[in-house]
Amino acid sequence: MNYIKKQIITFRLLTLRNGIKRGEYLHKKRIFKEFGEKVWYQPYKIPTQPRLIKIGNNVKIATEVLFMEHDILSVLFNDLIGGGYGLLERFKITWAL
Repeated sequence: MNYIKKQIITFRLLTLRNGIKRGEYLHKKRIFKEFGEKVWYQPYKIPTQPRLIKIGNNVKIATEVLFMEHDILSVLFNDLIGGGYGLLERFKITWAL
């Protein structure tokens, strides 16, 4: 989704009064991979990559919900096996004799 389209949709979400109307608007716009019916969508923000998110029917999403389309587990596991500044280095115990 391009930046201008995202800003227009975000502005429109700000003008709608409640989560039901926002859900109906997002269902009509089809910016998510799947967006069910009777969805209560309270946030004003659109995720960075909504095409990766599926939302079913009768879902209620609160105001401060943050969608994370990607995680950083690969970075965490790379650190644990010795690459970069790993967690093991932070918790290394040094013994004084």
